[in-house]
Amino acid sequence: MNLAIQDGAAAGRMLAPALLDGTLSDRHALALQRRHAPVAVATQAAQRLMHRGVARLLRSETALTLPRPAATLLRAAPGLTALPAWLLGVGPRPEHAPEFARH
Repeated sequence: MNLAIQDGAAAGRMLAPALLDGTLSDRHALALQRRHAPVAVATQAAQRLMHRGVARLLRSETALTLPRPAATLLRAAPGLTALPAWLLGVGPRPEHAPEFARH
């Protein structure tokens, strides 16, 4: 859902000027697609990775442990544990509504 909202914000920002001056063309839509395709691919890959991890945890009868380097890193910088949720929630390329749409 977050990707859809970001796509809407990007579409408004990127397409509104061409819509307003009557110059909207396929190249505008292609530019929007080029901007967001990598974000969608990265987000979906992260979701699949997390899903596999959760599924593995649910199937397991033993506790899931992190590899030693990852555990050491997270003990040294516990704030990193929020990174996956932030990446899925905010995304690798956050979008903001254009200024004209904020009023």
